[in-house]
Amino acid sequence: MRKFNFKFNITINIILGLIIAVLLAGIIYDAVFMSFAIKDELSITAYIISLVILILLALFLAIFKFGSFYKIDKNKFVLSICLLTKKIDYSDLLNVRYDKNTKKAIMYYYTYNKQGEQLVALMYLYINTNDLDIFVNDLKEKNNLIIYDIFGDNENGEDK
Repeated sequence: MRKFNFKFNITINIILGLIIAVLLAGIIYDAVFMSFAIKDELSITAYIISLVILILLALFLAIFKFGSFYKIDKNKFVLSICLLTKKIDYSDLLNVRYDKNTKKAIMYYYTYNKQGEQLVALMYLYINTNDLDIFVNDLKEKNNLIIYDIFGDNENGEDK
């Protein structure tokens, strides 16, 4: 069983950092104003509620950042984003395609609608490019029929 963390791009990392900075500033300001309210013997209910909400939001962002991963489990491929989990049978995995020019990887897999019809779906893989070969090899150990395509290898930009 191996786990691969999500690789967030620089834009998402900057946005998450800014949101956490604003949340931390809000927590500090809330604590300061709450201390003034305590000193003046005012009601602090609103300060406590807003402090709890800010702390919960900061915890949620931390769980989002560090709790998003791909796991190659014993029986299924597991995608976990924050608190949401999707499990896919290894037999349903079809193809992993990586484009060297855009540095994006896509996985194709079978999914089933309510009538039981087999459909093909895709998911972008947000994984470190250095770990992609290891990731695909681990998947191929579970299902050797998975195809691994790499595009943009040639100097002219033509596909292999």
